[in-house]
Amino acid sequence: KTVLIRAVGPTLALFSVPDPLADPRLELFASDRRKIGENDDYAAADAPVFTQVGAFALPAGSKDAVIVARLAPGSYTAHVTGAAGTRGTALVEVYEVGATGTPLTNLSARAKVGTGDSILIPGLVLSPGATSRRLLMRAVGPGLQPFGVTGLLEDPRLELYQGGTRIAENDDWGTPTGLYAASAEVLSDAFRRSGAFAIPAGSRDA
Repeated sequence: KTVLIRAVGPTLALFSVPDPLADPRLELFASDRRKIGENDDYAAADAPVFTQVGAFALPAGSKDAVIVARLAPGSYTAHVTGAAGTRGTALVEVYEVGATGTPLTNLSARAKVGTGDSILIPGLVLSPGATSRRLLMRAVGPGLQPFGVTGLLEDPRLELYQGGTRIAENDDWGTPTGLYAASAEVLSDAFRRSGAFAIPAGSRDA
């Protein structure tokens, strides 16, 4: 499957995002940790792919980073860093290019979660279709402990919005309430079916 991966930093200033990463660097790794692609400043030749997938344009000559790659089925990781050790806010995007092959199954991000402008905001776009799709969304904090991740978010809270309207929320996954709530048993089955790692029973993950 061909994918477009973007690490957008300086262009975020056009959307009034505070403290954008001035010069993102993007690296792509296979599941065996081999680096299979990298980019610092994107190539103008990739711009037509942005239009093809519906991604917003990047200014010519910007320091945003882009990789277009054809990948075999499997797991991959994209790393975003700031050139010369710089820091700031970045937007990481992954798009399917074309509708061939099996669709993307699982996307995840590891990031620091703050308050106000520093909350973690993953976004997703569902392509048009004749039916709705069922999705599993998780905010994992304590459940990262077995993986040696430090500085864990002790009690994540997850809210789902369509545009500016909140349509679902959850605090602790074992005691779901409200719209789209599902039992711990149903959620555990969804973890297995989607290839997501298990979360301890009674944890404060959402």
